[in-house]
Amino acid sequence: AVVAHIYYDDLANEFLSYFQNIPMSFDLYVSTRPEAVEKLNHLFSKSFGGERVHIRAVANIGRDMAPFVVEFKDIYHNYDLVCWVHSKKTPYSTFSLGDEWRKYLLDNILGSTEMVDKIINDFETTPDLGLVFSDHFPPVIPSIGWGSNYEAALKICKRLGIHITPDATPEYPSGTMFWFRPKALYPIFNLGLKLEDFEMGSEKMMDGTFAHALETELNFRIEAIDIGGGFPSNSTLHEQYTPGEESNPPVGTYAEAITSGLLTGKFTPEHLPTLFLEPGRSLIDNAGYLVSS
Repeated sequence: AVVAHIYYDDLANEFLSYFQNIPMSFDLYVSTRPEAVEKLNHLFSKSFGGERVHIRAVANIGRDMAPFVVEFKDIYHNYDLVCWVHSKKTPYSTFSLGDEWRKYLLDNILGSTEMVDKIINDFETTPDLGLVFSDHFPPVIPSIGWGSNYEAALKICKRLGIHITPDATPEYPSGTMFWFRPKALYPIFNLGLKLEDFEMGSEKMMDGTFAHALETELNFRIEAIDIGGGFPSNSTLHEQYTPGEESNPPVGTYAEAITSGLLTGKFTPEHLPTLFLEPGRSLIDNAGYLVSS
């Protein structure tokens, strides 16, 4: 299914073009302003069939997060995979990059048929995959963190049984657009959140709202990284000008580069991911001999 909050219905045709990149039939659920229901129902039903299109009128409360966790929580159990998007404009932002940010996120999760096909295949072949989202929009990277949302996020985390600290940078889908496996987010959907949990007027606030705090809870710690491998050995290959031990860095040099990158990144020492790698010739190059006559 595709679930979308399209408050700004002037963007409907833009979303239609992205939805048409999905290479299979799907159910479409859209929340919007009451006065835009008929317009959106006509547009999307014409392209995808009226029996698959469901338009719901919602109050302008809780930005996009209220529709996501309140209005549509009754339908997620019917689907194995859902794409969540919304008509992000950020009209109250001081840097006025809402349109660019929205298109950046949509391009990275619905940008082409090939991209969508790969994302769906990743979910099918990786049972533990819960969420796929875009890299952070570059201009907002300096702002990624708890900000003024920590206290509200702490309350949510306590209800979820999750421990957080103010000095640990959360990793989450900034801008809140992603593909997800519904069962991965059941803990959030099962909180029983209501519209009353979201502040009135929060749609005009840039940060520090319940919706912003909830966004940071859509985070998943990286448990493992597969970096491939094929580390070279110190053997001197045929037609190699310099001895292998001089031209090929030892495995320890690679290990230092990899581990220092992890330790200077966003990982904390207590939450370092498991590394999977292939030693390649560095391990097996001298494991055998060729005997010939």
